[in-house]
Amino acid sequence: MSIDGIHDKVIELLVAEPEHASWSKYLDIGAGRGSLITKVKANFPVESSACDYTDALMQIPGQNVDIANLNHEPLPYPDALFDVVTATEVIEHLEDFRRVVREIYRVLKPGGVCILSTPNILNLNSRLRFLWFGFWNLFGPLPIKHRRSSPKPASIPQSAMGVRARFRDRHFTKTDRAPRTSSTRTPG
Repeated sequence: MSIDGIHDKVIELLVAEPEHASWSKYLDIGAGRGSLITKVKANFPVESSACDYTDALMQIPGQNVDIANLNHEPLPYPDALFDVVTATEVIEHLEDFRRVVREIYRVLKPGGVCILSTPNILNLNSRLRFLWFGFWNLFGPLPIKHRRSSPKPASIPQSAMGVRARFRDRHFTKTDRAPRTSSTRTPG
């Protein structure tokens, strides 16, 4: 699950968007307990949707979670439905993150905003951990009973597949020492 600092940066990036007053629909992919949804709804009058591989983690009363295995299924939404889509610390867990980025593009309205974040595996701490243990920082082996898809680090150029997904603007923002966040906007 994402840390508070990443969520605060997501809110900061969203507040800076000039069109944020007109947003009405928001999707959080990999919503987990719903902590980012809570922060977004505290700052914007949006209807929120959550998508995850399970609804067992959600702690927001009444928040529906649309269950989807994004390794094998498309996002369960019609085209051009959402003004904002977030996926914080999720994309590195997917087998085919490029397909999921294309799916995000599909469900975003023209001019919509997508914010993705993934751990920065190139920082010194992560490189040292890989040298000593064979795993990058924040990545490691999962117990056999929990293996669906092991996290795979994605470099910023790889996770910025917005070029192929036809995102109009791509911005990269360093959120803190470890994670990186990218913000993209669909053509509008």
